[in-house]
This record gives sequence, C-alpha cells and structure tokens, in this order.
Amino acid sequence: MVLPDRKVSVIENRSLATKPILTGESFKSGKYFDEYETYHSDQYPLRNKMLEINGIFKYKMIDQKIAEIGPKKYYRSNNGFIIQQNSNQNPTTLVNEVKGLTSELSKKNIPVFYSIIPHKSVFFETELPTYLPSYGKESVKKLRDGLESVPSLHLVDVEKELRKQPKEEIYFKTDHHWNTNGAFIGYQKIVSELNKTLPEIGDPISKDTFKFEKKGLAFNGSYARSTTLSFVTESDQMIVPTNDIISPTVKACIDKDNKCDDPVFFPEKLTEVNPYTDRFVYFGLNQALIRYKNSDPISQKKLVILKDSYAKPIIPFLTKHFKEVDVLDTRYFGEDANFKNSSAVKFIEEEKPDAVIFITNTTAVEKNITEYIQ
Repeated sequence: MVLPDRKVSVIENRSLATKPILTGESFKSGKYFDEYETYHSDQYPLRNKMLEINGIFKYKMIDQKIAEIGPKKYYRSNNGFIIQQNSNQNPTTLVNEVKGLTSELSKKNIPVFYSIIPHKSVFFETELPTYLPSYGKESVKKLRDGLESVPSLHLVDVEKELRKQPKEEIYFKTDHHWNTNGAFIGYQKIVSELNKTLPEIGDPISKDTFKFEKKGLAFNGSYARSTTLSFVTESDQMIVPTNDIISPTVKACIDKDNKCDDPVFFPEKLTEVNPYTDRFVYFGLNQALIRYKNSDPISQKKLVILKDSYAKPIIPFLTKHFKEVDVLDTRYFGEDANFKNSSAVKFIEEEKPDAVIFITNTTAVEKNITEYIQ
C-alpha cells in the first residue's frame, strides 16, 4: 500500500504485474482475484532479496545444480556454465515460410542464404544430466533437414566450423549468447559462402587484423538474471575489437532515418555499473530496422539480414564488405508501427538487395520469425 509499484524485475528479465481494475464482470468471473494474486506476488516487498536468499540456500548450501524457473530448467555444469534445457521444437512452419520467401525472391534473381548457428543450449546439451532430457540436437536436425529441402536456398552451416573449437571459448558462461570468438568464426564462414555467389565482396578479413581484448566490467547475463546471482560461479566479460577499423567509415540509421549518424559500437555499455547489464548491446541496438552505410566498402553490393540477437556481433564485420546493410529484427519488425502493413518479402522486393541472409540461432524457429516473414 505504501511502496510504489515496480514495472520490471531485472533478475527475472520480465515485466511485473500491475494492479488490476475492479469491474462487475471481473468480480463475478473471479478474474479480478486471480490477477490481484499475481499482482500481490510480483509487488511483494523485498521480493528480489527473497529470491536471492532462496537461491543461496538451494545452490550454495545444498549444492543444488538445477534451477527450475517457471516451465524452464537450468543446469550449472561443473565448470560454471549455466545451460538451459531445450524443448522439442517443430520447424515446419518456418521451413514453409522460408520456402515461399526463397521462391519469390528467386524470380527476381535475389539469392537467399540461411546460416545454421547452434544456440548455446544446443552446443552444451551433452553436459546435461541424463535425468534432464533435452531436445536441442534433435530439433536442429529437423531444422537442417527441412531447410535442405528448400529449392535454391543456400545453407551456411556455421556449426561445423564451431565444432572445431573448444565450446568453452565461444559461449558466455552466464548468458545464452555466443561471444566474439564464436561470432567471428560465424562471420568468416558467412562471408566465405556469400563470396561464392558475390565474389566482389572479397574474402573474410583475417582475425589478426583486429585486436581483440577482454574489456569492461564483469557482467552476468540472461541465464544469471533468470536464476539469480546465487547460481553464478564466475561472471563473464566482453571480448571486443579494440582497434576500431570499422566505425570511421560505417554509420547506422535507425528505422529508415536518413541522417545515418548513429554509432556502430556503444562502448559505454562496457562500463555500466549493474551486475545484470546487457553488455551485448555494445554491438548495437535492437530495432525493427537498422540500415548501415559504408562510405569505403570492399564492394558496392547491398545485403539484407534477417536476424535475432545472435547476429549482433557479426554485423559490424559484415559492413566492411557492403556499401549498405539493412538489418531486420525478426522479433520487432512485425510489431513496429512503421511496418504494420509490410512483410519481409515486401521490404526486400522494394529494396532490391544483391543477397538476403538469415542470421538467427537454431531455437528461433517459431512465432516471431514465422509471422514476420509473412
């Protein structure tokens, strides 16, 4: 009654319930009481502190290695990696949508590429105990088999390249993303495959060209937010290119803003004092559309990327090869007011790029991306 309501739980990475409005209908149906119970639970004083104490008891005192948060289960491996259990996903709708998109764009001689990037939970699935069944590899096989059946679609199998490296070096411990080591392997594989169709873009830039270093404050990622800090044995740190050979010639325009004066990197995110800061934003914002323009590119080609957050650390490197890169985020495009009457196909047909590529992790196969393509 006294404390102001909180809008967001940083620990759980979700919005909190707001006080419901009492109406005659909601009172009679019982809906009001259900909503008030949720509101009361979400806004309970010192709720986050209680979650932390609960976590400390379970994970520190009795060494429990599994955190059950709603329908999701997380496991903490012996070397400190937090791994999420995978559900069984059906890629049928996605495959059909990609098939339709590829068919339409093939008529206009626009090649379509799809990069298979394994989600961290898939790569670490063998670490899970036998009593915690997970279906990541099974789901990826169904996705790969389905995409291989799409005529004219160019598959970019990043997983094979990643498997050549120790998995501990290419994913964060407390977050669901890959780090820059993994993303750079993905960038090199993607450019190598694009080069076969568009030789003008050149070969992948050698990693030796960039000076990669761990930089900024330590942080605890999305899995740490879900399970609280008590589940963390070691925090993460960002790996970034410290010799900035990209930004001087590349500028970003947000949502068709022709000013193009937004930066490629956001270094201030590396030093924000918050244990749950999303330092992945260092590589750029999440927007429905971001257009990157390069004043000194390797080629005069234009690329459209359909992406989720796994693409963020790849995009700055790809901008070196193209005069323009349009990045559509599968999670926001269909919901953005500026694009309500559009679709991926309509946008691409209007922009007439030289190539289109999906850069998404292997768990992005359902609702957001399929509705977005339509």
